[in-house]
Amino acid sequence: MSRAAEAAEASDNAPTLVQPGVAPTRVQAFVPFSVEDEQDWNGLLAELSAMLADAKDVEEATSFVTGDGTGTNPGGVVATLTTAVQVKTATTAVITLADVQGIEGALPPGGGPGPGTS
Repeated sequence: MSRAAEAAEASDNAPTLVQPGVAPTRVQAFVPFSVEDEQDWNGLLAELSAMLADAKDVEEATSFVTGDGTGTNPGGVVATLTTAVQVKTATTAVITLADVQGIEGALPPGGGPGPGTS
């Protein structure tokens, strides 16, 4: 938005948009089993699926918090956070859902540090 004189050409006030770069990687696992194993144990695929889903959740939880961002490792919030962020919680050394919602509510549009963070 800008002001201009009557009959003057409008200026281009388009914002500069910068998109974050994302380097996708995958989590993988290998479980060797034979067709005979599958035939002998009816629930094998269901059990393997549940075990692999749990292992993926554990790996991602660890990586997204403490990952160093090198190679195929994601950058975790603890290891690669570039600015110190302090959030006051309702109870000392306890983080609750209300605290997380408060953090989200304190963020300005577009993310980044908001009020109450330093």
